[in-house]
Amino acid sequence: MARKAKTPEATPDKIPGPEFVREIEIVTLKGERRELDVTATPAEMAALAVRFGVDGISNLTARVGLTPFASGNKLALKARFAADIAQTCVVTLEPLTNRIDGEFFAEFVERAFKDKPDEIEFGIDDDDPPEPIVDGRIEFGELIAQNLGLLIDPFPRAPGAHFEPISSGEDEGINAAEAALEPVRPNPFAVLEQLKTKKN
Repeated sequence: MARKAKTPEATPDKIPGPEFVREIEIVTLKGERRELDVTATPAEMAALAVRFGVDGISNLTARVGLTPFASGNKLALKARFAADIAQTCVVTLEPLTNRIDGEFFAEFVERAFKDKPDEIEFGIDDDDPPEPIVDGRIEFGELIAQNLGLLIDPFPRAPGAHFEPISSGEDEGINAAEAALEPVRPNPFAVLEQLKTKKN
């Protein structure tokens, strides 16, 4: 009885270091496009919340499409992700939750840079450089984390909340004193009226 081929899975614990890791061997794709569903663990989301300075992250999921090239040394990735971000309103200090949805595209190649990295310059409008394929593997969890971080509002506000400048009577007194010191400019129309009266 023939064994059923196993669907490639992205493993969360192959590369130590980053808070959110998803790695996969390209050879397991067998040259075919695959879709992977990714869900962050509570520990990973807690670590990302600390990294991004938010109160909490929940429901972090992603749908990742992997398309290997026939050459075997290049792969395209397209991902859509979503998460709920718990933060504190900067105006009212009330807790709030923002839903984030995003997507991104990336390429992986055997050698991310053919030239020396020190000799390469990138402009602000240039496409992102390709990610490396290391020992036949790719890691895309950090890409999801980075793109999530870019969409988090650093100054979240509750609906309808807005800043109001604080004024005091002391400030108003200072403004009135400054206005009193300003020279009074003559009214040109009043001068014309005086000339007209003298003429008559």
